[in-house]
Amino acid sequence: LAVQLGAAPPAVKMALQKLHFALLAVAGTHYGNAGERASAQAMRDQLTAAATPVAQALQKAGATCVATTSLDLQDASPESLGQENKLLSTAFAASATQMNGQAANTAANATPAAAAKPDGPAVAVPLQLKMAGSAQALGNPLPCEGSEVLSRFYFEATKTKILKVRELRQQPDATMGFSTVEIEIDASVGSLKDYTLGGTLSLLPENSPGEVEATLRLLGLPESTWNHQILWAPKSGETGGKIKVPFPTPCSLKEALARYCDLSKPPSKKMLQALEPKLPADSESKSCVSKILGDAESQKLLHSGALCLSMAEFWGLLGVTKIDPTDFLLHCPRQKAREFTIASTPKATPNRITLCVSLTSSDLPNAGQAVAQLIEKGSLPKNSSLPENRPRFLGTCSQWLTSRVKSGTEVLVKQRASALQLPEKDVPVVMVAAGAGVAPFRGFWEELRRGQQAA
Repeated sequence: LAVQLGAAPPAVKMALQKLHFALLAVAGTHYGNAGERASAQAMRDQLTAAATPVAQALQKAGATCVATTSLDLQDASPESLGQENKLLSTAFAASATQMNGQAANTAANATPAAAAKPDGPAVAVPLQLKMAGSAQALGNPLPCEGSEVLSRFYFEATKTKILKVRELRQQPDATMGFSTVEIEIDASVGSLKDYTLGGTLSLLPENSPGEVEATLRLLGLPESTWNHQILWAPKSGETGGKIKVPFPTPCSLKEALARYCDLSKPPSKKMLQALEPKLPADSESKSCVSKILGDAESQKLLHSGALCLSMAEFWGLLGVTKIDPTDFLLHCPRQKAREFTIASTPKATPNRITLCVSLTSSDLPNAGQAVAQLIEKGSLPKNSSLPENRPRFLGTCSQWLTSRVKSGTEVLVKQRASALQLPEKDVPVVMVAAGAGVAPFRGFWEELRRGQQAA
């Protein structure tokens, strides 16, 4: 836990600054035979000390420790438990009183709000989307940061390159979902240089070219503009400081749809709420969206595995042929980073991170019954239908990594330490995994080969 706190992203550490906590170590020294009880009593102080790094890590992140105590279950009684409860309650009450006093002093000494400074916190302002044939034609972008939890990853991640992709199966068949690859990523840049054995790598995937093209057609833009550069800018001009945006710009329109929008799923409730007022009045599509928003069961069914709809398929069923690009890019669900356990060790490959990835695949269900239910509820037009022989479902990230990523492909990644580690003592180790789950153990093997273990 101490290691994970030390590697926590800035957003988590900022939230921890508001945390007030107490440290309570609980031991049970009355179990087992005489020898085991004596050993437990001898270890009691060590148990309390073992929690110290966690408290130090929390305090380093800005959290406040209000009390530290320990409890031996052998001595537990209503009286002793009451004393511990009183101790903790008093400590938290005193901490709350102190916080309220500080807040009052801050409010009393506050000055009137001024214009945002370039190095100050980002502000949320109404945005407009600019588009031009080149980034230079758009002008200089304002400093910005992510407007949502997911979009902050785009700004905090490290941009690096794929070094190598190697198929591990003897008879791969991606069309049937049979593909497992070993991927090597350049770890000589940014925080990747500090990656650890058994750590976690978060990687931002890209949507399939087919989904991107279908969405570009939905936006009603001519093909000649698909590679144009876009830029988020305030509607009211300069703000004098940072602004909050859904994703980094300038970038191409294609890149925005491929990298920053989740096109593999239907629109979220939030997106439907934003776009419903802008659909043609008295249209069947507007009526259907209103029905979906008013019926929790329809929303659940829409996102269920029984349908497995993509963004473009959903709007196609509703007969919607054009959505404003600004509205779509502002409200479309953000693409999530996927997490993989690192399959290498810095002792063997300090400048390379290795992943082991298997293609996620399954047959798509017959969606006829689910479509019929939505039609009956008025959540889809009466003539709605999906093809009977739709292609297999392929995971967005695993399909991208096993089929389209090549040496030199740029990727956005972040790494963090993990609690999954080799034992410090020289003891035999049994490792059990299935498929690509063997990934961390590949790093463990390399670590053991270079260690001094005799077991």
